[in-house]
Amino acid sequence: FLSRTLEDGGTMWSPLFPWNGCGAYQSATLGVSSFAFLPYAFMNLINPIMAIIFAYLKIGIIYKDNEKY
Repeated sequence: FLSRTLEDGGTMWSPLFPWNGCGAYQSATLGVSSFAFLPYAFMNLINPIMAIIFAYLKIGIIYKDNEKY
């Protein structure tokens, strides 16, 4: 669960931080700061919450029975 949630959050939040490659590229390409882009990043803001809800409800997660394998 933790690795999936960290990946979901890290991938989606990456453009919002100007000190990494993704944020620097998008900031330079769009000509605006990463923080100015924040109010329009609905998917980036909602994704960590949805990942936690999906993990809690066991949606999209395949569980293997250890006794069979």
